[in-house]
Amino acid sequence: QSYTRDTWGEVMQLYVHPVWQRQGLGSQLLNGATRSMEACEWAIGGLHVWCTKGNAANSVYERNGWVTTGREKEIKPTLSSVIVPVVEYISPNAALELEVLREMREQ
Repeated sequence: QSYTRDTWGEVMQLYVHPVWQRQGLGSQLLNGATRSMEACEWAIGGLHVWCTKGNAANSVYERNGWVTTGREKEIKPTLSSVIVPVVEYISPNAALELEVLREMREQ
């Protein structure tokens, strides 16, 4: 469940060891987590993730249809004193649903 969006699921951490990167494993992990969370009642609003702004690893979300929302914030990680700027991405299904809602409002 998400800490920042009610009724949404949240990808909290997705890491692939450098030895195994660039082999599609990140996409497989993300797609498995997406399918699993989308089947849960507590994620009826959609799925989202906060990613480190400008991180090349964010491309795994973009390649899999996730889109940025324009929401940004800064966080202080538990094990660090360095403030980290982050951006929000939402899953393809959530993005589609939000687009449908926007179109309905415009009519």
